[in-house]
Amino acid sequence: MQIKIIGAGLAGCEAALWLADHGVQVDLYEQKPVKFSPAHKSAGFAELICSNSLKAERPDSASGLLKIEMRMMGSHLLDAAETARVAAGGALAVDRDVFSTAVTEMVEKNPNITVHREEVTALDESVPVLVASGPLTEGALAEQIAALTGDTGLLWSNEVVRNRAAILSSNLERMGVRNTVVSSVYPDMLAEKLGGYFDKVLVDAPCSGEGMFRRDPVAVQEWSPEHVETCAVRQLAILSSAAQCVREGGILVYSTCTFSTEENEGVVQKFLESHPEFVLEKPNVTFGRPAYGVDAVRIFPMDGVEGHFAARFRRVAPCEERFAPFSFKPDRETQA
Repeated sequence: MQIKIIGAGLAGCEAALWLADHGVQVDLYEQKPVKFSPAHKSAGFAELICSNSLKAERPDSASGLLKIEMRMMGSHLLDAAETARVAAGGALAVDRDVFSTAVTEMVEKNPNITVHREEVTALDESVPVLVASGPLTEGALAEQIAALTGDTGLLWSNEVVRNRAAILSSNLERMGVRNTVVSSVYPDMLAEKLGGYFDKVLVDAPCSGEGMFRRDPVAVQEWSPEHVETCAVRQLAILSSAAQCVREGGILVYSTCTFSTEENEGVVQKFLESHPEFVLEKPNVTFGRPAYGVDAVRIFPMDGVEGHFAARFRRVAPCEERFAPFSFKPDRETQA
């Protein structure tokens, strides 16, 4: 598999390194030093502009929790940050030049990444493309992205844990992502208001975390057979709520980071039994291995990452309650 990534900033480099670790051939495009934006001064990758701080490390803070999750997923940029760390109290701060140099070396030395030092002015739609050029994207590329999206798409992210929702909202704003909504409500409340509204819905379900045992001692301590059973019940409820938000012909993806069949194949089977309006589709991916008894994919540590599971459904029947966004009942003045 091959993918193109445009932009060697923080997001582009992290994505390139993660994909390369999993055997994907990456073509990484960076316009520096051929062309610099008004904010960038160095030719290095992952250049920090406004601040050398990567924010707090406290586990009870949103940024600290995000760092824990990134380390669990094998973040290369956090490894680089450790080599460039400078004193900053409870925050993770770095020497900007040392950090950028470390990330640049990681990327350039990776055999699965080919670096192209050139400006991209048009998207190649013949291969998957990840645009990570950030809010300073300009010129022909910005115009093509706008033309492709038509400013009509909407990304709605719901995170029940409020501090995680806060950092997600902050990241989206910092990256200049438009047409997004971040909410922090229970899934059934969202389903009640947005029935049949979305083309694609991803459920990254809370689970027993068996796939994180190698990296997270807390996940080991919290595990129990009862916890697995409780998670499976909660996951089915979340998945059922999410299903209400999918339009006819739309896609619903269910994923976990655990190994248990109760939370993976078991939830899939129970969902299909109670939701005949959905069918399970073949994953059609090149990574991982087949799940047990259902058309889904499992990923094990020997596949080069922690434990994961994913299943893809498609709605084949109309949604009973189709939500009409931005609709309203006319009042007397409007009718007049």
